[in-house]
Amino acid sequence: MKLIRLAFFISHLSLLPIAHADVASRITEALIANTSAQSFLEWQQSGHTPNDIFRITRQIDSATGWTELCTELSKLSGENLALFEDEINDRATARKLGACHSRLVAKLTRYWAASAGELAADEDGAGDDAPAQPAAITLPSEERVVDTSSGPVISDGGLKAGEIALTFDDGPHPTRTERILKILKEAGVRATFFEVGEMAKHYSTLPRIVLNDGHTVGSHSWNHPQLPQLDFASAQKNIVKGHEAVIAATGIESSFFRFPYGARNKALQKFVSGLGMATFFWNMDSSDWKLRNPAQLFQNVLQELSNAKGGIILFHDIQEQTVVVLPSVLRELKKRNFKTIVFVPKARTPRP
Repeated sequence: MKLIRLAFFISHLSLLPIAHADVASRITEALIANTSAQSFLEWQQSGHTPNDIFRITRQIDSATGWTELCTELSKLSGENLALFEDEINDRATARKLGACHSRLVAKLTRYWAASAGELAADEDGAGDDAPAQPAAITLPSEERVVDTSSGPVISDGGLKAGEIALTFDDGPHPTRTERILKILKEAGVRATFFEVGEMAKHYSTLPRIVLNDGHTVGSHSWNHPQLPQLDFASAQKNIVKGHEAVIAATGIESSFFRFPYGARNKALQKFVSGLGMATFFWNMDSSDWKLRNPAQLFQNVLQELSNAKGGIILFHDIQEQTVVVLPSVLRELKKRNFKTIVFVPKARTPRP
């Protein structure tokens, strides 16, 4: 019994340095890691993501720990607090945070509303006199058919200057995906959504809504791992499981695929191509996983457009800042006379 108690004490003792480390320092480390990361993959592997911080707090699960976390989060600006929004809105976390949760959500709501207003004002150039709701625009999409039978690998889609294909990864999201769909529908724009299998299964009605709105749906693995780090058999299963989850949710065959983080090796690429799926990458990155200030995100998109002139741009329909900035992006595309392109798979002859 003494040995059991000693083992229990040692196992919990190993958590003490983490549990009682300065919460403010851990939050600062998360913000720095996000800002300094050169890619989404680097950020996810940093060990300083919001998920890492909240996971530690859940492991210790003390009232003091949750209070300290809430206190430090409350000190953040709206922009910095936005990095932690998804963890804050987790149902289990909300219960632990208690009344603090409502205060944090209210602060985030004010931040997003103010950011949208500032973005509209900057875009219009009229300062405080800018209209709160800029005029809607129409920017219909032209279809480009992709023969997926040979398993092509597509980076810029062969698009010319002034042609752009919008793509959204990592969804579907329970609230943001439908808001993005509404914005796209109002502009007449069609896009491609690369959906994570477990998300498609959990929010199983959304992939069909995406499809019915005229968009193309592709798969994005089962649970978004860095596939080359898995053993080959596990990576294959993850790809196939995600593929099948998207098919189950949409009711149709999915022949478009995107590697999580864009990470692949020759063997995995050969496997995906062998399945008769087109692999999509991108030549423009919105960096919406990193830029939580909609005005900065908008400027980054403009820079990508200026640099690349055309091609495939990467967004994520799980990010609130993407929802906020998308109307401005579409208006800018209209202003620059861009044509939006949606890729669709070539119909295959049914097997006898």
